[in-house]
Amino acid sequence: MYRQATPDNTWEDVQGELCDVVITALVALRTLTPDPAGVFGRHLAGVTERSLGPAATARTADREDPDGSRPA
Repeated sequence: MYRQATPDNTWEDVQGELCDVVITALVALRTLTPDPAGVFGRHLAGVTERSLGPAATARTADREDPDGSRPA
């Protein structure tokens, strides 16, 4: 249920709302694609490169994928 922001909202209220947004977005992504992890990973890599530069993307490519496998 959506509660309108008031001066009485706490940081915990805000954190809970942010979590609700993340959950809703991930459920929607899963509904729209059979490969939500791949779509999210590729998008995150693009955001990382735009924000931190190509070197940051190369560093993250060395890490494990969310399913525990190593990138090729």
